[in-house]
Amino acid sequence: MSTLTGINRRNGLPGGPLQAIRKYGAVTRTAMQNTAVYMRSFLFRSLFFCLILFMFLQLWEKVTGEKGGVAGYTMNRLLWYYTIAEIVTLTRSDIMERLNTDIRSGDVAIQLLRPYHYLGSLYADAAGQIALRLAINVPVGCLTALVLVGPLEGFRLLHLPFMILSVLMGLLVSLTVEALIGLTVFWTEDNTAFWWIAQKLAFMLGLFLPLEMLPGWLRQIAVFLPFPYMMYAPARLTSSFSWEQCAWLLPVQVLYAAGLLAAGLWVYRIGSKGVQNNGG
Repeated sequence: MSTLTGINRRNGLPGGPLQAIRKYGAVTRTAMQNTAVYMRSFLFRSLFFCLILFMFLQLWEKVTGEKGGVAGYTMNRLLWYYTIAEIVTLTRSDIMERLNTDIRSGDVAIQLLRPYHYLGSLYADAAGQIALRLAINVPVGCLTALVLVGPLEGFRLLHLPFMILSVLMGLLVSLTVEALIGLTVFWTEDNTAFWWIAQKLAFMLGLFLPLEMLPGWLRQIAVFLPFPYMMYAPARLTSSFSWEQCAWLLPVQVLYAAGLLAAGLWVYRIGSKGVQNNGG
């Protein structure tokens, strides 16, 4: 058994759960501090976010005309839908880019020697980035929507915990998909095509158009894919909450998040074994 394998077995949770929480918590805090350095860039993105929402509103007002709504969405609910969908879209980490860089350069072999789980540390780092970006994108998006169309119709505080949970699950599904794509670099020279396809499917199946606006046959296919559960699910639950939708969308989000996390760990285990066997 190689030294690398022996070390890698120990780099998951040495010292017990409390030490692991402190260790990965430190990674998350460091990521937040590093992300905060680029605050000026985030502020410029916030202006872009406001512009996107304004353009969506102008577009759909022209499309709907006197009807004032489409596919069961009023203009108020439609803009709040796009607000939440854009929040999820803009609140992404660089986990895929980190995996691409580390694996291509061979630095992953060094990372495997460190006293923590490499993929777990990347998730902890991503959590820090996402937390800070959410803290900016949520107030900016909600304030813009309030100015443009007013408070969300039918909003109830009772619904808020489920809305928040759905947004977090959407971010987790998106994060795990990005991690899976990044892990394909263990076997491929360039995974740009995979990311391009996944990104466009996510945009088509939830960002640009709610599922209710898609043809019936496409909607029936879409509900079995992970992409609507990134942006459509949280945006739908927030803009047009119903207990029936909540009982369908939230459990599926949780299942996809858990399944994709498990798939990512499995792919990582296979890829890291190849690095160990080849000596980096």
